[in-house]
Amino acid sequence: MKNITPLARNEFICWIESAKKPETRARRIRRTREEIKEGKHRPCCWAGCPHR
Repeated sequence: MKNITPLARNEFICWIESAKKPETRARRIRRTREEIKEGKHRPCCWAGCPHR
C-alpha cells in the first residue's frame, strides 16, 4: 500500500470494517488487494467513511 495516500488507505480500511458479516469483510479484503494492484485509489461505489 505504499503508492496510495493515507486518506485512501483509511477509506479502504473503513470500507472493509463497515461490513457486518465476516464473509463480506473477507470479500472486501480480497477486492481491496486486487484494486490496489490495479492502481485504484478508492473503493468503488462507496459513499465514504461515515465518521468523517
